[in-house]
Amino acid sequence: MSAKRINLSSAMLAEALEALSHNGFRTSLSLLGVAIGIAAIMVVSSIATSGRTMIFSELETFGLRTFWVFRAKEAPSRLEKDVSGSGISTADYKALLNLADSAIEKLSPVVNSELAGASASKHGQSLKITLLGVNQDYAEINGDTLQSGRFIGPDDIRQRANVAVVGSEIVARLLDQADDAVGKHISINGDWYVVIGTLQAKSRDLISSIGAGKEETGARVLIPYSTQQKRLGDPDYVSFLQGQARSTEHSAAAIAQVIAQLDWRHKAAYRYNSESMASYIATANRILGGVTLIGIVAATVSLLVGGLAIMNIMTTSVIERTKEIGLRRALGATQSAIKTQFLLESILISLLGGAGGVLLGLAVVFVLAAVTALKMSVSLQGLLLAVGSSLLVGIASGYYPARTASKLIPVEALRYE
Repeated sequence: MSAKRINLSSAMLAEALEALSHNGFRTSLSLLGVAIGIAAIMVVSSIATSGRTMIFSELETFGLRTFWVFRAKEAPSRLEKDVSGSGISTADYKALLNLADSAIEKLSPVVNSELAGASASKHGQSLKITLLGVNQDYAEINGDTLQSGRFIGPDDIRQRANVAVVGSEIVARLLDQADDAVGKHISINGDWYVVIGTLQAKSRDLISSIGAGKEETGARVLIPYSTQQKRLGDPDYVSFLQGQARSTEHSAAAIAQVIAQLDWRHKAAYRYNSESMASYIATANRILGGVTLIGIVAATVSLLVGGLAIMNIMTTSVIERTKEIGLRRALGATQSAIKTQFLLESILISLLGGAGGVLLGLAVVFVLAAVTALKMSVSLQGLLLAVGSSLLVGIASGYYPARTASKLIPVEALRYE
C-alpha cells in the first residue's frame, strides 16, 4: 500500500471520528444499542456452552452407552391376561449373555429393594438407602468408580455372600469418614454385611435441580444380585436389566435384541419399555439447541434495533451534510470515496459499540460465574461471533445511507437548504 493511500485512509478515519463526535448524543445511543445486542449474544453463547458442558459431564456419570430394559407398567387390555412379576428372570439374563452378533457389550441384572425397602445402620445411627443387587459388570456399566477396596466378584455372586460396596454418604454418616471403611460391617434391615469397597461421589447437582437423577448416589449400597434375591425370598427375580452397548450408535440395536429375546422366551406375555443414555443425550441436545436459538434470536432482535439506530443516524447525517457532499463532489471526490466515508462512519459506530458490548458481556459472564453454579467462560467462538456481528451490522446499516450520499448530484446538493 502506497504512502498516498495510507495518508488518505488516515484522513478518512480522522474525518469519520470528527463527524461522529459532532453528534455525540445520537452516536452514544447507537453505540448503546449495539453494545447491548453484542453483550446479549456473548452471554447467551457462554451460558449455552457452559450449560452443555455441565449437563454432559453429569450425564457421563450414568455411563454414556448405558441402557435399561424393564417391564411396562400399563394395564393389560381385556384381551390379555394379567400376568404378575417383572417379566425378567435370572435365566433370561444368562441367555442374553450368549447372544450371537450382539450389540451388547456388558449386561447386569438389577434387583432393587422396592419389595421390602431398605435401611442401613451402625452404632445406633440409621440411614435410608437405595439397595441394589447387581453383578460384577455393574460398576463399569453405570459409570461408577471405586474409591477404595474392590467391587463385587463372580465368587460373591455364586456364594450369595453378604458383602457390600457402599456410597460416599454411607461412609460419611455410618462409618465416620473412615479411610479404612473396607472390612467394616453395616447392618441392612437386621442382616450384617461386610464392606468390600467404597464408591467415589458423583456430581449430579444440575440434573437433580431440574428433577432428573433423583436417586441419591451417595446413599447407594450394592450387593450381589443373588444375595438380594435370597433376601427377597425369590431366587429368580430380576427388577430390570441394565446394559452397556458397544457404542452409543449401537444402543437402539442392543435394546431391540434384549426385548426380542425376552418376548421370545416369555411368548410375548409381557410388554417392555426401555431407556438409554443415547436418547437422553439426543433430548438434551434438542432442548439446549432450542433454548440457545431462542436466546440468540432475542439477542439478534436487540442487535437489529441497534442497527436501525445506526441507519437512522447515518441517514440524518447525510441530510445534514448534503452541501458538504456536493462541495466535495464538485472538488473531485468520487462516488466511491463518498460511499466509503459514510460506510466507515457506520462501521466505526458498530465496532465501538461492539467493543463496549464485549466488555459488558465479559462483566456479566464473570458476575454470573461468581453467583451461580455454572462454570462460565467466554469462548473464542463467542468473541469472534461478537466481532463479526458488529462488523456485519455496521456494513448493513451504513450501506443504504452511504449509497444515497454517493448518488447525490453535486449541483443539486450545493443548492440544498
